[in-house]
Amino acid sequence: MRALHWLALALLSPSFALGAQLEEALSSILLLPAASKEVHTAANGLAHLIETQFGERPTVRRAALWDRANGIRIGPDADHPRFDDDPLTDEILLQGDERGFRIIGSDNTSTIRAIGRFAETILGWHAFQPGALGLEQVGTMPLPASHQRPFVLVEKAGFLSRNPDMQNLAGSADWEHWHGLRERLHYNHSLHAVIPPPLFDSHPEWFAKGSALTPMRPPFYPHPNGHNDHPD
Repeated sequence: MRALHWLALALLSPSFALGAQLEEALSSILLLPAASKEVHTAANGLAHLIETQFGERPTVRRAALWDRANGIRIGPDADHPRFDDDPLTDEILLQGDERGFRIIGSDNTSTIRAIGRFAETILGWHAFQPGALGLEQVGTMPLPASHQRPFVLVEKAGFLSRNPDMQNLAGSADWEHWHGLRERLHYNHSLHAVIPPPLFDSHPEWFAKGSALTPMRPPFYPHPNGHNDHPD
């Protein structure tokens, strides 16, 4: 979530600089050791939303293993006991107690989804469409964070998705992450049942061509977001 994108949202929001005092639970964002740079960027986006809503920006920093400071702790925890062992299942955990909040995902991408869910559940923001105009604070400002604890929210994605492939649409990556859209299907075109991968051995000419114009055996990539086109 890009800083300039979030700053534009802040300036467009009708609740900008409300001047409410930022309580301790929202005053610091602490990144857990396994948090990626993408999670760090999303955490900065959350800090912009909090600044938009309360008129004061929380600090964002890496948390040391021994750091016991109060605030919002963000990072992945694949081994959390509330999560299952399926690597294709996106799971998130939001937790609030007397020390603040925890925003946890089963991996870094899920953690970005958890940040968006936190913005919805605690702060009242919703991403209706990609771009600056699609993110709105709905209704009145929620109760202070201290009034929403203790609580635990655990959610598991009920779907597998493919990348919507909207790279040319401003803000689309933020919107995709917010809603948990990511590449999870390795052979995902609409003709997958008509021209399945085993047919490659007898009819390679039916399959998509690479940059050298030679047929590529499906699935075409060992990782998400790779080359995975329709049959030719």
